[in-house]
Amino acid sequence: PVKFFLLNVAVASFGVIPGAASASCVTAGIVFGTLGGMALCVTSASVGAVVSFTLSRYVARPWVEKAFVRDGGRLKALDDAVSKDGSQIVILVRLSPFSPFTVASYMLGLTSVPFVSFCTATAVGLLPSSFVYVYMGDTGRRASGSDGATLMEIVFYVLGLLVTLFVSYRIAVIAQEAMRSKVGT
Repeated sequence: PVKFFLLNVAVASFGVIPGAASASCVTAGIVFGTLGGMALCVTSASVGAVVSFTLSRYVARPWVEKAFVRDGGRLKALDDAVSKDGSQIVILVRLSPFSPFTVASYMLGLTSVPFVSFCTATAVGLLPSSFVYVYMGDTGRRASGSDGATLMEIVFYVLGLLVTLFVSYRIAVIAQEAMRSKVGT
């Protein structure tokens, strides 16, 4: 668990490969089960997000503001939205499947969202997607028969996974629409 935690902190802090965070959550589900995998994924990804956020806010922000922030632009629109609804924006970003995790952490570090709000909202926003991926890994392990699960248990887990995927899809659509209304395209 410690090695996984540290690896996932690094992935969440600096990972630029699309799907790396999802793959690590699936792996956590396979290796540690749903509850253990969830605990590891959410805490390690949250720590990684804090690393990215902190680097961005205290190292990169002054340079980015000088080089890129003018009277308008997407960063300004995001900062304006965050100044009004910081925690809500962070949760929506974390719920959206179209927001690359690491990039979002660095971008949010460039905004005025308070540190504690970022940390709390990141952890809350990670729960649904982490659950889906960890549960998927746990279900796959059980369905492989290595766990000695009965056919009825496998059917139960697969149906639960399908319902979870549907609910997650709806949450992502709603989050994307809410994000668009607050920040724009």
